[in-house]
Amino acid sequence: MQLKNKPYNVLLIAAIALFLSSFFISNNVLDIHLHDTYFIIAKKYIFWMLAFVSTIIWAIYKLTDKLLYSKSLIWIHAIATILTIALILLYLHSENQITTARKYYDFSSWELNTFFDDKFIFWLKALLGITILCQLVFFINLILGVIKRK
Repeated sequence: MQLKNKPYNVLLIAAIALFLSSFFISNNVLDIHLHDTYFIIAKKYIFWMLAFVSTIIWAIYKLTDKLLYSKSLIWIHAIATILTIALILLYLHSENQITTARKYYDFSSWELNTFFDDKFIFWLKALLGITILCQLVFFINLILGVIKRK
């Protein structure tokens, strides 16, 4: 794979790494309490979902490679996507450290939860906004490439 000419191949490498690493994680689960229902998701399925999303983004890049405007915009989007995946995995790891006793806590009220302070929520919202803006880089790159072709 040529990373210099086709930087979106980094997403395929990340997808393969996520898929392979899912077989080496323990049988941890993510517990989500929503209203009166607990959703329990195995973390390996989250790894598979992130690998699938990376593969889909890679496939979209593969299909639209000739229409794209700039390699630097591809690098920005690919790095932002991988950093987003890394932040999700970091959250999963930190969530596992908090609730290792496998007790079902009631996090339905944010005011009672002291782990999520105001600074954490602010930075979480800021990172979510930056992630959404960085995902828009692909569409900007595609639109500029189509305009340049005309």
